Amino acid sequence: MIKVSNISRFARTSGTCLMIALYFLFAPSTLAAAPTYQSAAPVVGMAATVSGRGYWLVAADGGVFTFGDAQFYGSAGNLKLNAPVVGMLATRSGGGYWLVAKDGGVFAYGDARAFGSMGGKQLNQPMVGMAATPSGGGYWLVAADGGIFAFGDAQFYGSMGGKQLNKPMVGIAATPSGKGYWLVAADGGIFAFGDATFKGSAGNLKLNAPIVGMIAVLSGSGYWLVAADGGVFAYGDAKFIESLPGRGTKLEAPIVALAPTADGYWLLAADGGVFSLGKAEFYGRAVVATLPPTGAPQSPGERLAAKNRVISNQGIDFLKDFEKYEEKAYNDNGKRGFCTVGYGHLLQPKHSCTAADYARQYTKSELESLFAADTEVSAKFIRSRFGEVPLTQAEFDALASFFFNLGANCIGKETICRDLDTKSYSAVPGHLLMYVYSDGKKLCGLHLRRLSEAQMFAKGTYERIYDQKRCFINPY
Repeated sequence: MIKVSNISRFARTSGTCLMIALYFLFAPSTLAAAPTYQSAAPVVGMAATVSGRGYWLVAADGGVFTFGDAQFYGSAGNLKLNAPVVGMLATRSGGGYWLVAKDGGVFAYGDARAFGSMGGKQLNQPMVGMAATPSGGGYWLVAADGGIFAFGDAQFYGSMGGKQLNKPMVGIAATPSGKGYWLVAADGGIFAFGDATFKGSAGNLKLNAPIVGMIAVLSGSGYWLVAADGGVFAYGDAKFIESLPGRGTKLEAPIVALAPTADGYWLLAADGGVFSLGKAEFYGRAVVATLPPTGAPQSPGERLAAKNRVISNQGIDFLKDFEKYEEKAYNDNGKRGFCTVGYGHLLQPKHSCTAADYARQYTKSELESLFAADTEVSAKFIRSRFGEVPLTQAEFDALASFFFNLGANCIGKETICRDLDTKSYSAVPGHLLMYVYSDGKKLCGLHLRRLSEAQMFAKGTYERIYDQKRCFINPY
């Protein structure tokens, strides 16, 4: 479990995610740009902000993407997960969120608190959903067999664990009092416990696609069910707006989640597509990169389109070794530098450290999350800017280190960008060694880092070169 405090940046971070496309929403007198972020894994969950003017998306690898007024509080995108993430849940304040993994692992960010998990414990069936108590002081996890696991101030009111089900469970929703919950199965069957009241189900309907989740209305007097084909079923005082089959929408990937807002709701597809129904506004979407299948045969020297690459664990370790790690804030180039913390993370907006910056206490988890976000910025820049350029894993990792260090853009780095655009691979190592200056001065430390990156790009080795005798010598 991870606890990360409020981190209000997503522009340089894990994305954060680089804007790679624009969609435009037209209002009577406004023109707004809606971003598209690239995800390395299928998108599995969604949560709306309190205002209804934004939302979060989460991918199976734990990556979190923010849209509209949603704030980034951290992600599990660069963690080594034991099992994929299957969903997310925002806190009532909107100041944080939980991620839940298939093995029952729980990851808490912002003002969401972790009270325990089933990670590392024996499960009969995988976890499929999560619901929180009104206080935010606890939560329930539900498994595919209907088993319920209560943590914090969440009380156990019953389960379907050990009972015969026609179809597996796919979701859970809590009542406003926190004294009950509903479970929903893939066939639309509803099971009510505690003070949750049964308002209807799709259990006896002939569904065109399985149910994939449910959301309760704030009053607790109704709920929506959503199916994989975008069908929406409203019960009690939940208001039916419209559904995708009714629109005639053809999906390229199944719907995986629904998030409501005033007089509307969003539907999320596994490919990152977001569909706005009713008065729900579109704030952006994710696009899932076409990554090679896990375990697919791939030689170290095999080149794949950059858009299909992510930073390897070796690349992450390489970056960590070269970035100065500090738990306390410091100015990166002395008194006139910018305030920095962790693995070279610049506090935003850029400024010299203040007394408050020096006094702030950071946890290891916070700094790891910031680093994960920052590395993803450079990786996503490479995927979007050089998407069709074939790169080996080592070439991609070397470039990720370079752009992490000097900024995820081509400004001042036009030579390298031109080499990549023209696929002039042999020119890149030598040209990397041009970028060894700071404030007009050649720095040995920068040269050794560039030399290490050049060697990685040219030879596929991840050696860290620290020998100062090799300073200012360009073997390429």
